[in-house]
Amino acid sequence: MNNNESLKFNFDVSAFRLIGRELITDKITAVFELVKNSYDANAENVEIEFQNIQNVGSAESKIIIRDDGKGMSFSDVKNKWMVIGTDNKRTVFISDDPYNRRLVGKKGIGRFAVDKLGNSLILKTKQSKDSELFCLENDWSKYEKLELEQITLFQSGTEKTAEHNPSVKTENEEDLESKKFFTDVENIYWYEQPVFDKGTELIISKIRDPWTEEDISRLYKVLSTLIVPEKKLKYPFNLKIIAPETNNYKNKVVESFALEEIATTAIKLGFDSKKQLQDVLTIDKEGNLSISKKNKRIFGLINLHLYYYDINAKQKFHKIYPEEQLTGIKIYRDGILTTPFVDSQEEIDYQKDLFGIDKRRWSGFFDKISSRDLLGWIDITEADNPDIIEATNRQGFVENEAWLELQKFIIEVISVLEKQRKNLKDKNKKQEEKSFKDSKDSIANLRAIIANTNTDDENVKQNLNVLSSELSKLQGALTKTHRSLIETKKEKERQEELMFSLVSLQTYAGMLSHIVRTLLGRIKRSAEFIRDMIDNVDYRNNCKSYATRIFTEMENLDKSVDFLLRYSKDGNDFEPINLKDFFLYLFEVIYKDEFEKEQIELSCFVDDTVSIKYNRKALNDIFDNLISNTMKAFAGKPDNRKIKIRVQNDKNELKIFYSNNGPLISEADKERIFDIFFTTTAAKGGAGLGLYIVKTRLEAVQGKIELIDSEFAPEGVTFLLSIPYSRGKK
Repeated sequence: MNNNESLKFNFDVSAFRLIGRELITDKITAVFELVKNSYDANAENVEIEFQNIQNVGSAESKIIIRDDGKGMSFSDVKNKWMVIGTDNKRTVFISDDPYNRRLVGKKGIGRFAVDKLGNSLILKTKQSKDSELFCLENDWSKYEKLELEQITLFQSGTEKTAEHNPSVKTENEEDLESKKFFTDVENIYWYEQPVFDKGTELIISKIRDPWTEEDISRLYKVLSTLIVPEKKLKYPFNLKIIAPETNNYKNKVVESFALEEIATTAIKLGFDSKKQLQDVLTIDKEGNLSISKKNKRIFGLINLHLYYYDINAKQKFHKIYPEEQLTGIKIYRDGILTTPFVDSQEEIDYQKDLFGIDKRRWSGFFDKISSRDLLGWIDITEADNPDIIEATNRQGFVENEAWLELQKFIIEVISVLEKQRKNLKDKNKKQEEKSFKDSKDSIANLRAIIANTNTDDENVKQNLNVLSSELSKLQGALTKTHRSLIETKKEKERQEELMFSLVSLQTYAGMLSHIVRTLLGRIKRSAEFIRDMIDNVDYRNNCKSYATRIFTEMENLDKSVDFLLRYSKDGNDFEPINLKDFFLYLFEVIYKDEFEKEQIELSCFVDDTVSIKYNRKALNDIFDNLISNTMKAFAGKPDNRKIKIRVQNDKNELKIFYSNNGPLISEADKERIFDIFFTTTAAKGGAGLGLYIVKTRLEAVQGKIELIDSEFAPEGVTFLLSIPYSRGKK
C-alpha cells in the first residue's frame, strides 16, 4: 500500500441503503448485476469466488468477483463509480470496439449490489495502458453509522422545534444539515503493483448472509441462463464459480443450458422488420399449428422460442437433466437475461408468474398449460422494444400498455397451443373409443367362429374351448375398462359442472343475501306495526294492509328460497321453462336492486307463450354470466346504461339476442372473448370465465353463442344465443 488518499461518494446519506439492500432485495440478483457490469466492460472471463461463506460478518467471509474486462481509470472511479445514477449508459449504448456489446446495466446502480452482499469492499482495477493497480476501499459501516446519527439528530431536532420558534434553527438541525451528504465520509484509495494486465476485482467481505450449496446452485442456474440460448457471441463470455466449501461447485465452469430437441412441440416466432410484421401462431384447417404474419403490436417486434413438454417428454428431460426444472418463459434484452430475481426462486410460492400462465389454471380438467410444462424465451431489443421496461429491482416490468399487450400476446400463443392439444386429445379419444368397439367386435366375431367350428378332434375341441374362454375373459376386461373410462369422463363432467355452479352461485349468493335481508326488514317493520296497533280500531285497516304486505313479502322470500333449491338440482334435469316468467323473475327479483342502484334500463321483448325445455341451472348460469360481464363493462360508463333482450322463434331453434350499450369489443379481442380465462376486466374482478361458461353450457345441448353487429351501434355489443328445441345433450 502506498500514497493513501481519499475519495468521497456524492449522494444522500440514506441512498446506499435504498439502492443497495432495500432495492436489490435478493442476493442472487446482486451477484447477477455485478456480473452484468463485467459483461458491459467487455470481459471474456469472470470468476465468482466464495470464501468462509458460513462465517457471516467476519473479515474472512468473502465474495470475490474478478474479470478481465477493460478496467477503470481513476477518472472512471471518481466520476462514475463514486457517483450514483450516472448517465454514461444512457448516452452510450454499445461497449467499446471490437466487442460492441449492447450495454445492459442501464441505471448505474448495479455497483450498489455490493452493499446487499457484504459490509466492506475493496475494489482493484487496471486498464491495459496503466502501470499500476488502482485500489479503493468502501466501508459501508461508516455510512450506516452516519445514517444512524442523522436519524438521531433529526428526531432530537424535531422534539426541540416544538419548544421554540420554528424560524430559529436548533443546534441539532444545523448539525443535521452539515451531515446531509456522504461527502463527509472518506474512502481510502491507493496503488499497488499489478497482478493482472487489465480488469476489475471486487473483494466483498463481512458478508451479510450465509451461502448454502443450494444458494450457489440457484446462482449457477441463473448464470447459466444469462446469455440467451442459441446466441452465438462473437467474443466469449465465460463464467466460473469457485466455492471450496461445497461439493459440486469447488471449481465449476458455468455452462449454458443446452436445449435438447425432446420437446413435444417446438414453436419459433420471428418477425419481418422491413414490413413491420410479427409472426403469430394459428391453427390451420387440418387442425395443425401454423404461423401467419400480422401487423406489429405496440410492444414492438419480438422473437419467441417456446418448447412444450407433455408427460413423456418431461420424463426424457429429467432423465437428461436430473437437477433441472422446466421454468417457463424468460425474457432477454439484447441477449442478456432481464429478470434474475424471478428466475432464481426455487419455491413456486416465491416465483413471479410474469405472464399470468399459472393464474389461468384453476383446475386440471381444463387442460391448461402450466409454466412447469414450458421452456422458452422472448428476445427483445432496446431498439425494437423501448417501452418494455424492467422494474428497477429486476423483479418484473413496468406495467404500462406495451407490457400488458406483450402479456396478452404470450397468452394468445399458449391458448392456440392449448386448443391444438385439446383437438388432438379429443381426436385420440374418439380413436380410442373406436378401437375399443372394434376390439370388442373382433373378439365377438372370433368367439362366433369358434362356436361354429365343427371338429371331431378332441384336442382341437379342447383348445378351442380354452381359446373361447380366454377370449371371453379378454372381452370382459375390455368392457370393464371401457366402463371405467366412461365413468371417469362423467366424473370430469361433474367436476366441471360443480365449478361452473360455484362461479355463478357466488353472484347469486350476494344478490339473494341482499334480497332476503331487505325482505326480512320489511316483514319485521310490518309485524311491529301490527303488534303495536292491532288493538287500536283507528289503525285496523292499516294492520290489514301490513298483513297483506307480510304475506306478499313471504311469497317473495319463498321464491328466493325456491330459486336456490332449483339451482341446487342436478344439471342434467330438463324442464319446460316459460322465458317471460324466467326473465321477469331474474330481472325483477334477483337483479332488481342492483339494476336500480346502477341505473340500468332494461328492455325485454319476449312473447308470453315462448317456452323451452332446458335445464334451469344452466339457463341461470348463462344469463348470470352475461349480466355480470355487462356490469363490469358498465364500470367506465357513468350513465345511460341499457340492457336489451329480444327472443325470436325459428323453425328448429330459439334465438335470444342479448345486447348492452357498453364499450365495443376490439377487433383483436373478438376471436378470444370465449376462451377460458381471457378477460379485459381483471382490474374490476373479471376472471375470464363468464363467456366460456356460457359457450360451454350452450354447446352441451348443441347450441352456440356468437358475437354479432351491435344493436346499439356505434357502441355496445350484441350476442346471439341459439338453442335447439330438441334436448340434444352431448
